[in-house]
Amino acid sequence: MVTTTEGRANMDKTKTIKHLNEFLQGRYMGIRQYEHLIHQAGDEALKDFLQHLQASTKDQAARVAKRIQDLGGQAANDISIAGRVEEWMSQLRREPRTTEEILSQAYQGEHKYGIHVSHDIVEGELDAESAKLIDEILDEDHRHVEQIQERLGKRQPAPSR
Repeated sequence: MVTTTEGRANMDKTKTIKHLNEFLQGRYMGIRQYEHLIHQAGDEALKDFLQHLQASTKDQAARVAKRIQDLGGQAANDISIAGRVEEWMSQLRREPRTTEEILSQAYQGEHKYGIHVSHDIVEGELDAESAKLIDEILDEDHRHVEQIQERLGKRQPAPSR
């Protein structure tokens, strides 16, 4: 079967929308994780810091949702089934109690899921404009990681992508 240029463009757009929605679902998972950590935080300064990171993640989600809509797709509005399983499994772990434990969980979420897993979801699968948006968001996530590291007192170079 011969695929026309128009048909290929539609398949590429569909693929881009699919990958952006997977990325978006990860953002929603991050928002929920920050909500959980904010609830655990007893210190007002820590709450403010986590709320700042959560607001940034919400802004990222809104920008990705807009891009999906601009491409003619329907943006996901919640986490995926896999995200729900991960969320359920995390509830089985001991709740973070100290500032360091809360920040460590925030670090793991931003570093492992926010950057590495998200990068793997979209790597090589996006049009130029969508790729630029995701690169900007991943750069913001790197800054989040650096801010968390500073709060943890870990002055290490930011992990590479």
